[in-house]
Amino acid sequence: GFAWVPLLKDGRIITFEQQLPVSANLPPGYLNLNDAESRRQSNVDIKWVDGAKPLLKIKSHLESTIYTQDLHVHKFFHHCQLIQSGSKEVPGELIKYLKCLHAMEIQVMIQFLPVILMQLFRVLTNMTHEDDVPINCTMVLLHIVSKCHEEGLDNYLRSFIKYSFRPEKPSVPQAQLIHETLATTMIAVLKQSADFLAINKLLKYSWFFFEIIAKSMATYLLEENKIKLPRGQRFSEAYHHVLHSLLLAIIPHVTIRYAEIPDESRNVNYSLASFLKVLAEYKFEFLQTVCNHEHYIPLNLPMAFAKPKLQRVQDFFSFAVDRLTSVDSNLEYSLSDEYCKHHFLVGLLLRETSIALQDNYEIRYTAISVIKNLLIKHAFDTRYQHKNQQAKIAQLYLPFVGLLLENIQRLAGRDTLYSCAAMPNSASRDEFACGFASPTSRGSLSTDKDTAYGSFQNGHGIKREDSRGSLIPEGATGFPDQGSTGENTRQSSARSSVSQYNRLDQYEIRSLLMCYLYIVKMISEDTLLTYWNKVSPQELINILILLEVCLFHFRYMGKRNIARVHDAWMSKHFGIDRKSQTMPALRNRSGIMQARLQHLSSLESSFTLNHSSATTEADIFHQALLEGNTATEVSLTVLDTISFFTQCFKSQLLNNDGHNPLMKKVFDIHLAFLKNGQSEVSLKHVFASLRAFISKFPSAFFKGRVNMCAAFCYEVLKCCTSKISSTRNEASALLYLLMRNNFEYTKRKTFLRTHLQIIIAVSQLIADVALSGGSRFQESLSIISNFANSDRPMKATAFPTEVKDLTKRIRTVLMATAQMKEHEKDPEMLIDLQYSLAKSYASTPELRKTWLDSMAKIHIKNGDFSEAAMCYVHVAGLVAEFLHRKKLFPNGCSAFKKITPNIDEEGAMKEDAGMMDVHYS
Repeated sequence: GFAWVPLLKDGRIITFEQQLPVSANLPPGYLNLNDAESRRQSNVDIKWVDGAKPLLKIKSHLESTIYTQDLHVHKFFHHCQLIQSGSKEVPGELIKYLKCLHAMEIQVMIQFLPVILMQLFRVLTNMTHEDDVPINCTMVLLHIVSKCHEEGLDNYLRSFIKYSFRPEKPSVPQAQLIHETLATTMIAVLKQSADFLAINKLLKYSWFFFEIIAKSMATYLLEENKIKLPRGQRFSEAYHHVLHSLLLAIIPHVTIRYAEIPDESRNVNYSLASFLKVLAEYKFEFLQTVCNHEHYIPLNLPMAFAKPKLQRVQDFFSFAVDRLTSVDSNLEYSLSDEYCKHHFLVGLLLRETSIALQDNYEIRYTAISVIKNLLIKHAFDTRYQHKNQQAKIAQLYLPFVGLLLENIQRLAGRDTLYSCAAMPNSASRDEFACGFASPTSRGSLSTDKDTAYGSFQNGHGIKREDSRGSLIPEGATGFPDQGSTGENTRQSSARSSVSQYNRLDQYEIRSLLMCYLYIVKMISEDTLLTYWNKVSPQELINILILLEVCLFHFRYMGKRNIARVHDAWMSKHFGIDRKSQTMPALRNRSGIMQARLQHLSSLESSFTLNHSSATTEADIFHQALLEGNTATEVSLTVLDTISFFTQCFKSQLLNNDGHNPLMKKVFDIHLAFLKNGQSEVSLKHVFASLRAFISKFPSAFFKGRVNMCAAFCYEVLKCCTSKISSTRNEASALLYLLMRNNFEYTKRKTFLRTHLQIIIAVSQLIADVALSGGSRFQESLSIISNFANSDRPMKATAFPTEVKDLTKRIRTVLMATAQMKEHEKDPEMLIDLQYSLAKSYASTPELRKTWLDSMAKIHIKNGDFSEAAMCYVHVAGLVAEFLHRKKLFPNGCSAFKKITPNIDEEGAMKEDAGMMDVHYS
């Protein structure tokens, strides 16, 4: 038998269940027999089986990219088809069908997304006989965009804009284009004060509409061949006015309603910036293309042919005179108009970069990348490999240093350093790497970059605050945001919250510092000295701060840390570990891919990890090698520069016996080498430099305040516990040299200051739980004792005996520490041991204060606040007694008898020469 069924009914595919009669034959005209009524009235000779009973049950399932089962979508497209075929439009009919589209299901919306969106854009531009059509059409677009975002399917919208959306010319004469109509309707939606829900959605998902407008504008310029017209003539005055009105409509929602709708105002602010930043991106693409010209360097040199003949002759003679003198007295080191005239391209690039650094992340990233890539290109340009040629190229970029000084707060401010040092286990600080290398200048400190730099002293900086604390200059003259008053604090925090968007991240800081290091390393010493002499005292300190910041941001973090950071990143973004070989199924693939690309770009081209989710041990080892080489290169460059600076500014550094801001900053940089992880090779040079530093500036260590001597002892003692034997040997020798120089400085009487500060430093290290590796430390003490016993010039003096006494006292402290280790889980016993130790130092105020502070910390940790307060009462009594004996305070420790009778213990201090080194107030 035969049965048949129509596919369409009222233009729609039939998918419901049907029961059909079966025919034994198929006579002509059988297709007219679709229902029982037509079968009764038909004259067709047909033989039905079993009296035309419904014997066959059938149900069809639709699989189509053309036909839809959704009634609302079907009616909308059917109506649009009728109008396009020439049917007369019924007023209000199209608006009715547009409003019905709000009820379509999400799966239908996604299945036919490009077709629906393109049809809506056609309606927007062509079917505008009714005033309400464009606004209703825009509301449907807004509904679709918001639904896609709510379902996490916004990647389909991005794909539509990139691949499917192509603006069509309106078929109706004088009709507006998509970018014109859409901008107008967006203004209309934003001004509808009643519909807050629609306004908030438009603000939140404004990126889609701005992207559509931008692509429509670009297509219009290309297709109408208006790209070559002057900028002001490309679009009509009316459209300029519409864009201006759109901007004015958006601004109040950002500036006034940001507290009410934070997400929406942030999103529209970002979308608007993205819409406008296209121009800035084009600008830097243009600059990058021009700067990549093969004759870029000659193009930046002053052009003689642009001047009259007489002027050229005069310039030649002045040039000859300049060559005879050490350095050009008119050194161009700022972005002045004169500089930009002489060096047009680099001047233009630096000025645009200066402006870009105040912009959003994408613009900053583009600008920084252009300059960094350009300097890398110069460094490897085979035409300019001579030392003098590289020096001249570096001199060309000298105003870049001034640009960094203008942004010093963002590079070395307290917020910047705390944000990247507060979380030692976070990827934000550690995942950035770089593989910058360049021809060597002042090559005495250069090493082979193709091999590993020996083993690394990883983990020196246990107290992370030490690594950043010295980066803020005394008096905070260069940092106006810092202040001690509550008002200043509030202003600073408010400013910080506002400027969060404009804060530089670690990749940007490292890239800028890399450029700074290239300039400092390659420029000639004469030019560098001239530059240092020209800048103001505060700028000079800020230049040194930049060197210290370099050591902080390029410190070596260790291979295990690199592997851990990479694993954490993979786990965060892909939910897998390094051993996994498969990619998970991702719903929002574009978002993940964007994050992956950002990660790869932030790691720089040197991070040669596979672009798959799997990473081998060899990749991790290679990355550790690159980071180690970079840390060493940075360390040697900074050491070379600071050594040259110390040599040139010795008289200024010796002002006030070495107690001045400039000396403090130079000393901080020397200590920063020990605080931040360095390679074994660079540490050898660092220790050599420190030995020279002690010999050059003994008064800074052994006269006046003890700050420098105290900090120095603390850091060098930490090195004495290093796992690397060469580092321990160097640190022990340096400590011995400090004691010997102190002994010589006092005309061979005593080295009491160093003796006291070493004991205090050991006590602090124990209190800070930073004195690990007891056996290694004992070995370092033995090395110091051996030095003293074998030092022939000192045999006939009291020096060896004093050294022996010092090592004995240190070992006593260490024994007490070992006992404390045994009782670390018994707080009462631990405190009792610390109290005994503090009592044994009753005669030495500084040491007693150190142990009283340590006791207070343990009490606070255990929640024993009354006992902690009593420790601080004893500290106060100790200071009062000291000041009373110096005739600087009316009462001694007895003034505290009303609080505790035990305060008399603080009267046991001895008035020996050691008290001269104590500075209480």
